[in-house]
Amino acid sequence: MSKSTVLNHLRNRVIDGKEHKIRNLVFFCHGTPGTIAWNYPERPDIDLEPDDFIGLPSNIFSLGGRIFSYACQTARQGFGQSLADHFDVSVRAFYRRSFYELCLRDPSDSDRIATILREHRETQEGQKIDIPPDHEAFPHPGLGTNIPFTRGRAEGTRNYALWRKGGAIGLPITGNTPAEQPWGFIELQSQEE
Repeated sequence: MSKSTVLNHLRNRVIDGKEHKIRNLVFFCHGTPGTIAWNYPERPDIDLEPDDFIGLPSNIFSLGGRIFSYACQTARQGFGQSLADHFDVSVRAFYRRSFYELCLRDPSDSDRIATILREHRETQEGQKIDIPPDHEAFPHPGLGTNIPFTRGRAEGTRNYALWRKGGAIGLPITGNTPAEQPWGFIELQSQEE
């Protein structure tokens, strides 16, 4: 996967020989002001910036199309507004950092999950690991290894991705920082005439 692959897919949208319009485009990934950062902090960088989207045809969305970005701070520095204006769609995004911690587990269950994963890795390293009753962990080489002071390093969960068997408990929510930015999952509408 590369940045050009992502942009070409958005540009062409051909599946089984038929071109499709986008109804909903959803980003679950990292972000910084002015960047949707897929694959962060791994390599290759797949950093999507406003100019990348402005370089796409403006008619790739169906009537009533929407963009939902759960990446941190997509609404800042005019990024979300530039998407709404260029594609004439509704954009939902955060000005603040997004908070994913409540999506897959109750934080009070984190120690139990980490303990089970760490213990099972002794005999099942590199395999899917069941974490009853609601979770499983899948090998994901490189996950959590490029950030020196992550909780995953201390927990023994690096190189594994945690999944909830029944799906996410909820969607990401607004974080607390930067505090001077508006709170909430903001809706931005096209201001172009």
